[in-house]
Amino acid sequence: MSRKLNLIADNIRNIRSADHVYPSNVHMDGVIFDSGKLRVDGQANFLAAPSAAIDADITLDQVQLDYFKPMLARMNLWITDGALWADGHVEYAPQVENFHLKNLTLRAVQLDYVHSAQTAAVRWPPRLRFRDARPTPKPARGRSSLA
Repeated sequence: MSRKLNLIADNIRNIRSADHVYPSNVHMDGVIFDSGKLRVDGQANFLAAPSAAIDADITLDQVQLDYFKPMLARMNLWITDGALWADGHVEYAPQVENFHLKNLTLRAVQLDYVHSAQTAAVRWPPRLRFRDARPTPKPARGRSSLA
């Protein structure tokens, strides 16, 4: 499996930063899973405790779906072909875990669901957690004109 990864980071300083402060500029690009391309552009706090923090745009191009075979097989999904393109934004820090997927494209996907006596115990559809990113309306404050 060939791997190539380029990382450029600047302004890495040994100072404490407040939450949601990312003093270092970061650019990363590379080849993942043999032929897919990864690009990351944003800011990071490499010295955040207990782990580094990042706030960046992420792009994936032509990632072959073969890599996901073992994960999908646990849900009785068998994938034999296809590629993925995606872009979004991630903020990952000790106190924050946000991911906003802007675009997702799957092309030439060959996907089968296998149901048999051995796989009947596996829940279908799998439980996936998604949060509605739309803002929740705030209740009006003060007196109501309806009385």
